[in-house]
Amino acid sequence: MARKTSTRRSATRGLASADTASLRRELERRAQNVDGLLARRDQIVSEMARLESEIEALGGGTSTPARGRRGASPGRRRHKNAQTLTQALAAVLKDKTMSVKEAAQAVRDAGYKTTSRSFYVQVVTALAKGGFKRVARGRYTAK
Repeated sequence: MARKTSTRRSATRGLASADTASLRRELERRAQNVDGLLARRDQIVSEMARLESEIEALGGGTSTPARGRRGASPGRRRHKNAQTLTQALAAVLKDKTMSVKEAAQAVRDAGYKTTSRSFYVQVVTALAKGGFKRVARGRYTAK
């Protein structure tokens, strides 16, 4: 079976066969692009500083965008429940044996509110760590 050659190798061969003068010209061209980009960045930074000072003068606070994890989606609020998930599971599983899916639905039916996309995973974690007894594979009861 014939082996494919990558485009990167052919590009490297092109550089290897290029003469020194053309390599220098390419480096100078790229350096000029960097200088232009740095000058443009400095202009944008000074414009942002001017805009932020105008916003502050008008009574608005400066807001910098958050980096990394953003948290919950906009419009989604965390519900306040009277009980923790572990307490709600203990109440639902008292003297009963249920699967994880049944327990998650029973907790919701009992009034536990959540907007979590991964509620099933939260129930699994609570059952594993919350002091519940595993009766059979995937079936739990309160201790």
